Amino acid sequence: MEALIKKYALGTSSLLPILPDGEPEGWLADTNREVLKRLIRPEFRLVVDGGSWKGCSAYFMCKCHPSCKVVCIDSWKGSPEHQSRSDLPELFEQFKANMSIFSYRILAIRDDWRKGIWELIENDVSPDLIYIDWQHEYDDVRSQLELIVPAFPDAVICGDDFNKPGVNRAVREYADRFQLALKDNVTIWWFEKHNL
Repeated sequence: MEALIKKYALGTSSLLPILPDGEPEGWLADTNREVLKRLIRPEFRLVVDGGSWKGCSAYFMCKCHPSCKVVCIDSWKGSPEHQSRSDLPELFEQFKANMSIFSYRILAIRDDWRKGIWELIENDVSPDLIYIDWQHEYDDVRSQLELIVPAFPDAVICGDDFNKPGVNRAVREYADRFQLALKDNVTIWWFEKHNL
């Protein structure tokens, strides 16, 4: 973990935080907030926020669970549906500014999700929870589950956008194939028990 801290400490930003309504802009439904509050238990020390954007979910995790460190894995280049946004060039700097209040608890792996997950595996990092919110197409989500679930058998695995067809299909098929207890609350999903 020390190697990751040295390599991925958040650092500072030249931008000011933009916190409308007291937290960063982003997509974190109320149902996701309720479920994450329950899933991230007080004894958890490390969670992974996959697809951090401007920091909304990571900020929420830090605010609700003061003992957790959060590893944020994102390319900060935006998904295909975000490519027309004018704020993409400064997305990572805005993330750093927004997370500055929690900078001592944030590690930011600025890379593709697969490379970020491999960083954790190669450094023997064992997160307590992984929140998946990268790409939303079936093949992408299936690939994420096929790497993440077996690599981190003790972690709570959950994710966003269960209401999107590709996410829903990939998660349901994976749960059925490995007989995992799948739970959902409209947009968020999680595996109740996922030891393979």
